[in-house]
Formats: sequence, structure tokens, C-alpha cells
Amino acid sequence: MYKFDEKDAVRGSWWKPVAIGDSVQGTYIGKSEKADQYNAGEMQQIYELQLEDGSISYVGGKKSIDLQMKHITFGQIIMFKYINDMDTGKGNKFKNVQVYQNKEAVNAEWLQQNESIVAEDAPEQGAQTAEEVAAEFGGKVIDEGNDNWTQDKQDGCVEGLKMAQRLINNNI
Repeated sequence: MYKFDEKDAVRGSWWKPVAIGDSVQGTYIGKSEKADQYNAGEMQQIYELQLEDGSISYVGGKKSIDLQMKHITFGQIIMFKYINDMDTGKGNKFKNVQVYQNKEAVNAEWLQQNESIVAEDAPEQGAQTAEEVAAEFGGKVIDEGNDNWTQDKQDGCVEGLKMAQRLINNNI
């Protein structure tokens, strides 16, 4: 029987940004959900990153993060960054977090070791269709041939979604 010691302990912690600019970067290796402690009856997505030192960091999802993460697949190296505070319109603020990714930034070793996990995740992941994005914003489908729109949608960044909303609102 193997004798475990402290070096074998699974390390995991929640990413808790404090100052604007705080970030966490690692390989996206898992997703789960749990009951949202702030919104009774709702579920919260939990994103799991394996950091360069092998430890695990958990990032709690929220609507803006969840939308961005729809474009990310297991094995990609990604970064969550606290970019600013946003007013909710209800007198309180929330920490606005941007997800960064590049389709070429992947952890090839992790992908090779976890082929079955990646295969199971594939049907669930992927970019939303133009119709799905437009429906979320209560608008109509805009021309996907526009290079800026297409790139922003693929990058899954919030700024792209804001641009889409402006285009929809202006009937462009």
C-alpha cells in the first residue's frame, strides 16, 4: 500500500480577486455546478484551472463569465482577469472579470493524458450561433460575415457582446 505524505495532498483554492488587475492563469481542466449561495434556487458554474505549479484554482461563474466560457474547451490555457468594477444599476457593484484565451494556447500534455474527458466535453462546448446570441440580447441576427463581429464572437469576449448589442440596437 502506498504511504501518502504532505507532498501528495491535492491542493485547490478559490480565486478571489482583490485589486483590479488581479488574475489567474492555467489549463482549463474541469467544470461543475453547485447551488448558488447568493441566489436561492439557482446554480453556479465552477471552473477548474490547473496552474503551472500543478495546484488547482476554482473560479466561480456568473453570467458574464459563463457567456465567455462557452467558447473555451478543456485543455486550453486561459486567464481570468479582474478588469474593473461595474454598477449593477441596483446601487451595488460587481467585479467585472474578463476571460482571455487563444486557440493556439493549449496544454498538449494534459490533452494527451485526458483524451476521454475532452471527448465527453466536446458536444457541450462551442460557440453560440448568431441566432442564440441575438436571442440573448433580444435582437435580430446580424451579418456574421462582418470580420470584427466574427472574431469577437470567436474570442468570446464581453466587448464583442457589447459591440453586438450596439449593432443590434442601431439596426446595423
